[in-house]
Amino acid sequence: MSEALTERVLVVPAAVFQRLGYFQGFCGNVERYLPELLVGLTGLALLFTLGLTALEVFVIHAVCRYCLISAAIILVMFVLAVSYLRAANRHAPSTEVGPSETPQRIAPKV
Repeated sequence: MSEALTERVLVVPAAVFQRLGYFQGFCGNVERYLPELLVGLTGLALLFTLGLTALEVFVIHAVCRYCLISAAIILVMFVLAVSYLRAANRHAPSTEVGPSETPQRIAPKV
């Protein structure tokens, strides 16, 4: 055996886990942006799926049943991600200062 036993964890090189740890350190607080990430990623997947479906219909002139099922699943995932984003924004504390929260000036005593 040329490799040490500790250099691999279940067929995955240990360096992969190190890189993932570095990546997590650079990402920081991912949970804060999770709803936006989900909408972005599922939105990209939806656009890609719509492009492939358009190619099926307009170029190939054949429709794959499994491709349509996959497109429906991606659409449901996108709708769920958008509803999650809306719910997260509704329950998040507001950082904007409204009219009732404006600081009041105190007149100086003369």
